[in-house]
Amino acid sequence: MKVQKQIEAELVDYNHIFKETGAVYNELARHSNLPTSEYWVLYYLFASKDQCTQKDICDQYCMSKQTVNTAQKHLETKGYLRRRTDANDKRSRQMMLTEKGHAFANEKIAPVLEAENRVFFRMGEEGRRQLIEGSRLYLKFLEQETRDLIKSEEPLAANNND
Repeated sequence: MKVQKQIEAELVDYNHIFKETGAVYNELARHSNLPTSEYWVLYYLFASKDQCTQKDICDQYCMSKQTVNTAQKHLETKGYLRRRTDANDKRSRQMMLTEKGHAFANEKIAPVLEAENRVFFRMGEEGRRQLIEGSRLYLKFLEQETRDLIKSEEPLAANNND
């Protein structure tokens, strides 16, 4: 019973840290005057230093296609990105930052990437390794433990919290 109480307390702590980390990024998006989904699209484009597809962002950030599509359209309207048909796959459209998008990202995204790098440096090699390995292990076990729950239950509604 003592171990169970410890596990419950650790889960509360972990979930709180997870939510607080998300809140930091939400605040950075707000500070950039962008919805969170648009912030992440710009972040990915800037951090990847290249063009990418909607699918790349969906896969990397576990965002729905609809969410990324809406964000990309808004960013295109704001003049931060442009799209073009992929030369290798006519069904796919590549996204890339415009000059205005690069300027915005240099001001709002680059300092965040630098801060993240400083954080990882401060954590040290062992701390980074433990964070990554522990997070991967937690995700693996969580997927295993919840797989049957997801398969057995009907979705309540189209509830997408991206």
